[in-house]
Amino acid sequence: MIGQEIGGKYKLVEEVGSDALYDLYKSTEKGTDKNFFVRGISGTEPRNDNFVREVNALIVRLKSVNHPGVERLELAQQESNGFYIVSAYSPGSVLESRLRRLSSLSVPAAVSMAIELCEGLKALHGADIVHGDISPRTVLSTSNDGAKLLLPGMWRAYGQDGSLAVAVHGQMAPYLAPEVSAGDMPTAQSDLYALGVLMWQVLVGRSPYFADGAQAMAAKHANDPYPSLRLVAATVPMALDEIIKKCMDKNPRRRYGSAQDLLNDLKAVQDALRFGKKINWPIQGSVSTEEAESVAPALNAVDGEPQDTPKVKKKKEKVKKDQEKSDGMPVWLAWLFYLILIVFLGFVGSWIFFNSQKPETLAVPNIADKQIAEAREELSNLGLVLREGRREESETHAEGAVISTIPAAGEEIRKGSKVEAVVSKGSRFVEIPDFRGRTVEDARRLAGTLNLELNDTDIELVRDRELEEGLIVSQVPEARKKVERFTRIRLKVSNGNRSVGNVRSKDWHTNRVKFTIPDDVGRDVVVRIDVTDDQGTKTLFEQVMIAGQEVDERVRWVGDELLIRVFFDGELVEQMTAKPEEEKEEE
Repeated sequence: MIGQEIGGKYKLVEEVGSDALYDLYKSTEKGTDKNFFVRGISGTEPRNDNFVREVNALIVRLKSVNHPGVERLELAQQESNGFYIVSAYSPGSVLESRLRRLSSLSVPAAVSMAIELCEGLKALHGADIVHGDISPRTVLSTSNDGAKLLLPGMWRAYGQDGSLAVAVHGQMAPYLAPEVSAGDMPTAQSDLYALGVLMWQVLVGRSPYFADGAQAMAAKHANDPYPSLRLVAATVPMALDEIIKKCMDKNPRRRYGSAQDLLNDLKAVQDALRFGKKINWPIQGSVSTEEAESVAPALNAVDGEPQDTPKVKKKKEKVKKDQEKSDGMPVWLAWLFYLILIVFLGFVGSWIFFNSQKPETLAVPNIADKQIAEAREELSNLGLVLREGRREESETHAEGAVISTIPAAGEEIRKGSKVEAVVSKGSRFVEIPDFRGRTVEDARRLAGTLNLELNDTDIELVRDRELEEGLIVSQVPEARKKVERFTRIRLKVSNGNRSVGNVRSKDWHTNRVKFTIPDDVGRDVVVRIDVTDDQGTKTLFEQVMIAGQEVDERVRWVGDELLIRVFFDGELVEQMTAKPEEEKEEE
């Protein structure tokens, strides 16, 4: 696929990612070298006319939306090996990938992301376009810490193609409003519901509801009560929890009336976080600005001369009286009095000066349970410096939250001093999800969000007449068991009705990928290794590393040649191939 030209104009130069529906590529435009995204739906059979017509109509409608937070679709093109959609390129990574690495976002980062997405929704709804498919896979985290809505309005086209509708429905189900799952058409209010679910997820690191299958998930959204954020993430402000609760109301009439209404409340929370203000629910909106009083002397209506105010008159009378009293005082006594007064004032001034040079003291505030970024901002506003100390596992504090401080809360310290925080690494235990009936890639993504290990060597193919080929039959440990993070998961995967011996007879190979992070990197970098064999492309390794660290991984693969690609922060830095029995090293 790399090197193919779409529409004779867009050359595919790099594979960015894939999901159940699309393969996403970065491309360059012939003649201009401008970058574009290209999404491909593989298959030799052309897509049906209704689907193509709906996509082309959407491209025309989106031309009226000129907003940096909304992806602009440029072209729909049927090629011999698939159907392709070309759109404007923005550097960054899909939010789904970012959450896989970070699990969750801090409260300020989540609010900032929600504001940018809400502004994009406001532009879409203003053009009478409903997004209809808001989820981590349709949000792009841009390189400047912004957020962009991807594939707006594509839900209409999916409804015109049965196979695509089935493929995408499982991914949409965790974010669909109850009325949409019940058969209603998506609306602006169902978009706000999906945004509420997304906000809940990025703050906690998992979806608010857990269910096996799309139908069970729809039942959860329709019947289960709203799971309060503050029960699982105590650092989330009460007002933000109420905002998300309102977005996720079962009744669309009780949600926000528009994206602008939601935007107003989110900005109020953002201001409160930024300036350390307390914010109550319901949010009342901004307070009106008071007008300054104008002060001017009263004018005489006859001659126009300024008249003394009562305060000025009183002061003049006091001066006059003082002068009258002093007329009877001997001169030598007056001078002695003035000398004593000067000495006294000098002593008071010296005392004030020397004490003013001492740094101000203040009490260390209680920042326990707050996220480290929020705590750092609060101390900075008080003139204190927060230093992150050791990280400890905690069953009572969310990951990234402050457990305790040195000095402790309430102790007096001088302004400008450092406060060391002990920060939570989160619980050492996680609950094993039910992988049965899922694909291996779905299981791998879910395991990654929970810091569970799932390696190729832990996957066994078994014959199963009930489940389709590629679906998980059983797992060890079993579902809902509490285990430590980074526990290895072992899966048995259906091989359909074929004999397992036929699969094991394939020519499997094992190769080693080993190299050292170059010294010129100079900073933390996300290292990702993708490998491609006869079974497709998968991610072998993804981790934050620093210069001088060594990567040493082994990969099992099938075929005559293995393609290995190394990415630093999403940018391709090395591409190599390996043959059977070859060991690939790069120093």
